[in-house]
Amino acid sequence: MGAPRRNVKLVPLQADLVEQLYSISSSIGVPFKTLINMLVEKGIKIALLNNGNLNTVDKEYFVQKAFSRIGFTMVPLPLLSKLVESMDEKEYREALAEALETGRNIGMLLTLDEEQGDEVKIEYFLRALFPEASQIKVQRQGKGLKIALIIHGRSKKLIEVPLNLLRGALFSMGYEELKVDYNPGLILADFRKIR
Repeated sequence: MGAPRRNVKLVPLQADLVEQLYSISSSIGVPFKTLINMLVEKGIKIALLNNGNLNTVDKEYFVQKAFSRIGFTMVPLPLLSKLVESMDEKEYREALAEALETGRNIGMLLTLDEEQGDEVKIEYFLRALFPEASQIKVQRQGKGLKIALIIHGRSKKLIEVPLNLLRGALFSMGYEELKVDYNPGLILADFRKIR
């Protein structure tokens, strides 16, 4: 008795995608069929981790890639807390200034993406800055952006540093700060587009 027959399903792909896949296959030295299976397997895992929302993964990846290009790396919150809390006042002020400048650089990178609105870019930026936030809301109101985050487990200092990153990014994107209120559980902010 021979091996059991497997069901084979034909799935139509766009011709341009097939060409790209063949090109990738030959450039990395992986057989075409192996590459397809690898991509589908990884895609399934990503889809399962994100409730099928691949658009979210794509946007988060874009923001994180933009950050990494300017030396921005993720630091575990307990370690970041120890580093920030152990700074003296002068070091802390320098860290805030550095965060503002880094935010400006990130904002300039974000302006290069013309496919997404500012509110979408800033929402994903905030997800990277506050991955533990239980709620992030960025809403456009006329020429302004209203921002609300529910966040717990951070001291005021640990909120001020990423807020300066946000300020710098929004400044580079043409916004001015109208109002920012924050405490360890909630951040509310209003920015207005001026250019």
